[in-house]
Amino acid sequence: MIGGGLQDRGGALFLYRSADLRNWQYAGVFAAAADYGLDGVIWECPDVFVLGDTTVVVVSVWDGQPPYAMWMTGQVTGHRFVPKTTGRSDSGHRYYAPQSLTLADGRRVAFGWLREALGELAGPDQSRVGVMSLPRELFLDQGGALRSRPARELAGARGDALVNRPVDGHGTANLALSARASHATEISITPAGRGVAAVGLRLAGADGHDVQVRVTAGGVEITEGRRRLTDAAAPRAAAALAGPVGEVRAFYDGGVLEVYSPPAAPAAVICCRDGRYDRVVAEISGRPGRASLTAWSCGRSPDSR
Repeated sequence: MIGGGLQDRGGALFLYRSADLRNWQYAGVFAAAADYGLDGVIWECPDVFVLGDTTVVVVSVWDGQPPYAMWMTGQVTGHRFVPKTTGRSDSGHRYYAPQSLTLADGRRVAFGWLREALGELAGPDQSRVGVMSLPRELFLDQGGALRSRPARELAGARGDALVNRPVDGHGTANLALSARASHATEISITPAGRGVAAVGLRLAGADGHDVQVRVTAGGVEITEGRRRLTDAAAPRAAAALAGPVGEVRAFYDGGVLEVYSPPAAPAAVICCRDGRYDRVVAEISGRPGRASLTAWSCGRSPDSR
């Protein structure tokens, strides 16, 4: 499968076949954006696989806006893919070009590239441009939409528990989170019952770059100060979908924040590299407005209070 674009049909995937991986024959256009009213002047980095009896196609979309990864689920008829359901793979603007593989136990796991530009990086960070995401397990929900969650192996990276306390509407925990720390931090907020409609999470510090996270059943919104780090359509999606929020898991490592909470699409963002967050504030909306807040150090010795 080769990604590209057509002048009159936008982003497209081109199918080639081979019996020996040496001699190839062009089999035609596998799918094109304009045929189905989808975004993209160019589709690149295709990832095509099967979950159950459903074909999944993930492409990375260029259309003059911040590029992003898009998933499609549907069926293949002949040499053509017909999408039935589509959506964004991530709510942020960093997650791009994901590629996946099937593990021995049957799980499908993807890694994405979190894009950066050299001009965004200060001296200590200019040894690399971009980082890889955490591994995400891919699965289909009952409506045929592609969903993702943190790979189960990440639980094995947990070290010392930094916080373990109940939250009744509002709660604060002292956590020293730094982009220069030698360890990562995982934060879990588990609502009590199914009446919680929204979970707010704030990484707060003295430098004025507080990171605000709001999670509903419809999406994840993240801002840093006045700067939005997630897709502008997320608030509309969040307002349109009512329902309870499940466990919210957030991972912070080296200035990278990834937030997961099914059924919302996850969000991977890059925060201020000089940010110093000395407390985490959790706010629970709903009845009952209660949850448990737990945080772990993942890696070397914890930098916590």
